[in-house]
Amino acid sequence: MTLLFFFMNIYLFIYLIFSLIFANLFQLYSYLSVEFQLVCSSISILFIGLPHGTLDHKISFKNDSINTFKFYSYYLGSIFFYLVLWYILPVFCFIFFILNSSFHFGETQFNNINFNNTKHKFIFYIFWGLSIIVSQVYYNYNELITYIKLYNYPEYFFLNLKFIEYVFILSNIIVFLYFYYNLKQRFFTLEILFSQIFFLLLVHITSYIFPLIICFTLFFIILHSLPSMESQYIFFKKYDSSFNYTKFILLMLPYSIISCFSSVILILLSYYNYLSISIPLLAIIIISVITLPHSIVMYLFNSK
Repeated sequence: MTLLFFFMNIYLFIYLIFSLIFANLFQLYSYLSVEFQLVCSSISILFIGLPHGTLDHKISFKNDSINTFKFYSYYLGSIFFYLVLWYILPVFCFIFFILNSSFHFGETQFNNINFNNTKHKFIFYIFWGLSIIVSQVYYNYNELITYIKLYNYPEYFFLNLKFIEYVFILSNIIVFLYFYYNLKQRFFTLEILFSQIFFLLLVHITSYIFPLIICFTLFFIILHSLPSMESQYIFFKKYDSSFNYTKFILLMLPYSIISCFSSVILILLSYYNYLSISIPLLAIIIISVITLPHSIVMYLFNSK
């Protein structure tokens, strides 16, 4: 038991607890409806996932001394540009979304590691994040195809299983090769190496056991959003010793409400056919256009 806790931080522990809760729910009820999974996922993402990116403006103002006009011009401009690009080049935008999300996941996971080689760092971030995303898809491929058919996704979502398998094997091999490289270059200690292997092992096991919606939500909320929020809290605490969690929540609240309200409005427009886009595809587009400027802000934030 002592060795187990040696490899875990608080977020892995929370992840493990919630994994056990869902494992018991599945054992108790044998089946959790897709509707129930979507409700749990949507509530978690709306109240934790979206808020973790609502302080980008505050971070940029303090971290980069950027003026208000310049920040909102680039932030809203990149969102609008990406939206237009989704209409013109949806396949490119989908691939870019996967790669950008992969990079963002990897960069958030290893932001406290001082890599000397920027090129290797970028490649490592992308393949680490890609290994997480593709592993969840690979273990739940049949489920994903069912959703694609059910919600009438465009044909470019019909990824061949063999292709997914190749990417799954390749990304995981490259990640472990980089683990070895990082250890040899002394970017990793043995403690970091074993904790990261344990991290990936736990994500693989839960991705294999749980449906796609559950395993992605658990990862996104507990292992990505919460650690990111902690980093942001520590950042603001440096500027104000009286800063506490209540102030932190209140700071996130305005843009969290706007984000949740806007998302709900768009989903309702889709539900009542005012937008000719299915709700799941609309959710992907919304997340992708928000992730682009957020990932840039967080990269600059973590690079300081």
